[in-house]
Amino acid sequence: MGNGKLKIKENRKVELKVNGKEQTNIKEFDFSALAVNTYDCEVELLAGKPIRIVVNGKEIPKNDNLVKQREEQVQKREQETAAQKEREKQEREQHSKTTKNTSNQENMNLADSFNQAKMRVPQDVRSLTALTSIDNFALKLYKGARYEAADGDGKFHFFNPKPKTKKVNGQSVTVVDAFEIKHKNYGLGNKIGEIAEQHKKSAELLLGSEECLEVKNFKPDWRVIVGLGTDSVYETGITLHHIYGFPYIPASAIKGITNHYAQDRGFDRDESGSKQWYEDIFGNTKHQGKITFFDAMPLTAPQLKPDIMNVHYPDYYGTGTKPPTDTQSPRPILFLTVENTEFQFMIGCKEADKILLETAFNWLETALKEKGIGAKTAVGYGYMQ
Repeated sequence: MGNGKLKIKENRKVELKVNGKEQTNIKEFDFSALAVNTYDCEVELLAGKPIRIVVNGKEIPKNDNLVKQREEQVQKREQETAAQKEREKQEREQHSKTTKNTSNQENMNLADSFNQAKMRVPQDVRSLTALTSIDNFALKLYKGARYEAADGDGKFHFFNPKPKTKKVNGQSVTVVDAFEIKHKNYGLGNKIGEIAEQHKKSAELLLGSEECLEVKNFKPDWRVIVGLGTDSVYETGITLHHIYGFPYIPASAIKGITNHYAQDRGFDRDESGSKQWYEDIFGNTKHQGKITFFDAMPLTAPQLKPDIMNVHYPDYYGTGTKPPTDTQSPRPILFLTVENTEFQFMIGCKEADKILLETAFNWLETALKEKGIGAKTAVGYGYMQ
């Protein structure tokens, strides 16, 4: 409970301040029994919102009609969400049925430039027959990186938008074919949705029951890139599951962006009224947090999209020997992003504290919508709905 000041004005408008901060979410309280005056009061906050107000030892009652209206709105939203989930489930099942018989053919039609002869590995490794049938995308991208000796002093590539040519006796000759390493459903066919469901069941077993888990699906507004700074021969990277090979969002990134949002809002400070919630969720130097963050798994095969960063002054940023002038040619750097893919976000609490779970997930949801997750959020990547 925090100390506050409650002011009933002559026009019956109500002003409430807690620790000097004005509260606006007080419409559901019924102040009709109080006369025009200023009162000292005690206020209990949840996620920065007053849920209990005590004046002169008496608790201010709730406006039953407004509370009922809010409850009906919440119930309606829950019904709409449940209906939406059911529709999405049916769509996924229908999609699985539609693609089951054609997935092999589609995979055959996906042009893939993986070439074991272009791998920079020892000769005895390159000669292994098993390398010709690698279907794990992470292995293809990072371990079977394609090296093009014809590209100047030689570079690794996962994508070229068009062939490279040179003039030979006045004619253009292709020296590097256009190529792209694609995922081909990551070698998993239609099992990605099953993997996400199994991940959810494992979380339920770990926590003890389904009641201890909060689950919601989010989809990027545009594109998302997690792990852009991952070490790789391409100078850029993307976070891929170490077993399945598909892009996912690790729990550390999810917890990090939620914590960052909470600190931005001041929830970790005493004057916010939410410090106890913050410490219960993330922990402090005396005890660990009560909330467990889980990896966000894709519900369908993540759709990859190549993108570029353009270094406009490569000589200036590279060697530093030349000034940043327009005489230098831009040097595009390619990287991979994920778009049009739904992810399953989960958090849990072994104590089955529903209010704490809802508070933590509300912070997570707001962080995804307002701050984004992953790299390059300042230019529109990573925002989710």
